[in-house]
This record gives sequence, C-alpha cells and structure tokens, in this order.
Amino acid sequence: MIHNTQNLPPVLFVPGAMVNKDIWEDNFRPYFANLGYSTHVMSFSATGASASVRSKATFEDYVNECKHQIELCDTPPIVISHSMGGLIALHAATQTNIHALVALSPAPIQGMGKSLSTLAVNFVFSTSFTPLHFVEMLFSQSANAKRLCRQTMFSKTCDKQKVERTIESMQPEAQNVLSALVNPPGLDFRKVDEERIFFISATGDKIVQAEEVKRSASIIECECHAYKGYSHMFQVESDWKKIADDIQAWLSAIDETKPDEATTHYDWMNPFNLIWSAWKK
Repeated sequence: MIHNTQNLPPVLFVPGAMVNKDIWEDNFRPYFANLGYSTHVMSFSATGASASVRSKATFEDYVNECKHQIELCDTPPIVISHSMGGLIALHAATQTNIHALVALSPAPIQGMGKSLSTLAVNFVFSTSFTPLHFVEMLFSQSANAKRLCRQTMFSKTCDKQKVERTIESMQPEAQNVLSALVNPPGLDFRKVDEERIFFISATGDKIVQAEEVKRSASIIECECHAYKGYSHMFQVESDWKKIADDIQAWLSAIDETKPDEATTHYDWMNPFNLIWSAWKK
C-alpha cells in the first residue's frame, strides 16, 4: 500500500516501452516528491524478461499490471505516463479510479500505424517496410537499432550523457504488446473524465508525432499541449523541469476548479452520471 502523508494525492509513474521505472528517477519523480507528493514508480513485468516471458505477455496483462499499481495507492493517484505506458494507463483508467492522468507522447488511441509508417518512410525509404517490421528493428539490440534510436527518439536539446545512458539501459520488450500498439483494443473513453486528462506532445517527436497525439486528445476531448522542438524522450530533455512545472500548474488548476471531483472512472449505467455528462457537453 502506498500511503499519503499529506493532503495530496499520490503520484504513480508509468514508463514506456523498453525502459523500466528508473527512467523517472533523475527527473519527474524527485520533482514531485520534493513538492510533497508520495511517489511510486512501476515497471512492466515482461520488459527485459526472458524471451519466454516476453512471448506470453499481452497488452491486457500490462493494463492489469497498471491497474494493480493504481489500486495499491490508498487514494486515487495522479498517473504520469509515457508513450506505450500512456495508452496502457488510459485503458487502466477506464477500469479503476484515478485522480488525474498525464500522458507524455502517449501511443495513439487510434493505433501507431500512421506514426510508424511516417517514420519508416522518412528513415528507411522502403515501400516493403511495414510498421511492424520497423517496430521489430527499432526495438532490437543491434548497433543499427541503437543508431536509429539516437536519430528518432532524442533531439539536440536532450542531455547527451542521459541519452547514452538511456540507450544502453534499454531492454527487450514484449512483442505482443508492441504489436498491439499498431492496432490497439478499443477504448471506452466514456468511462474517463476528459477534464482530468492532459496529453503532452513534442513537435520534434518522430516516434509519436504531435499531430497523432492531438488526434488522440480530440477523440476523448481532453487538453493537449505541444512543446516546440522537444523529442519523444521527455525525461532526458535538458529542460524537462519546465514540463514538470506545467504539469504541476495544470494539476493545481483542475483541483481549484473541481475540488470535489476526485476520480475519472464512471458508472455509465447510473442515470445521474448520464445526466451529468450531457450537462457538461
């Protein structure tokens, strides 16, 4: 159980593909801990596991793991997520209560097909190179894959030492989960409160382009902000603290305007919730 020692919701950090909880450790996690939040970081069990374990893991397994970590908190947490973890956390939020959800370049609700096709065309120049092939190549451990990572996942504004450490720490990911990102399960977005969801994108993101993040945000009608020039890996951006400041400002704003509304999971069979939703629209 994650206990809260102040009158603040806990914060759960959810990583993206190929990295574990350490990706948050020298940036966003200590930032929010220093503000007085109780913080918790999670990893997905199949990330970096044996080939046998990775071959069995599914998208729904990851959603369940995220849901379990959310429910370990003694009150509904703020969930700060990234990339694959953003889409996983969004699905988990339809099944349990959260205080708010922040997603940094989340994998698109509509699937990664367009993002990966654009990336493949720009960097591989091969009409036979499908999005799934590109995922397999990018997420392998070869020297060529690491070169592609440097070109596609990071920007010139990133901290160079952190870039190299991050690349070296990347681990094999569950292929079934990665494949599901191309055509993910349907999301029942009626079960989340769009006013407590904040999508963040970067104009320099080559993995999940800012336009695709904006398109996802429009589906659930949540707030979305694009940072000019930043890359997919916000955690290693030299100016990551500005993003953290903006997240904190957004969290403060939603709690000032809606202090009594603490979660995002709705029972849509409840007539009151149907009336409330219609009134909000």
